[in-house]
Amino acid sequence: MKGIELETIFQSRDFHTIQGLVGAGLGISILPEMILDGAIFKETRSIALMDKELRRSVGIITTKKRNMSPSETLFRDFLLAYFEENNQF
Repeated sequence: MKGIELETIFQSRDFHTIQGLVGAGLGISILPEMILDGAIFKETRSIALMDKELRRSVGIITTKKRNMSPSETLFRDFLLAYFEENNQF
């Protein structure tokens, strides 16, 4: 990543755990802005990053236990078409 080498000591998928580790002085982290909005832990601060190369992967999930409603199907199809058109798969 742009010539920077980082050493990973702790790893978590839980944003609150990550914020807690940073708040305890155990490192730094890059988190989505929506997670930080109004939820900054004591002893931490947020610095906005503006870089078009920073991306976040998201996905959709559905249940196999029931058929999707027509509105759910329409939304899923819209998402798949949108990301396929924009070569973001």
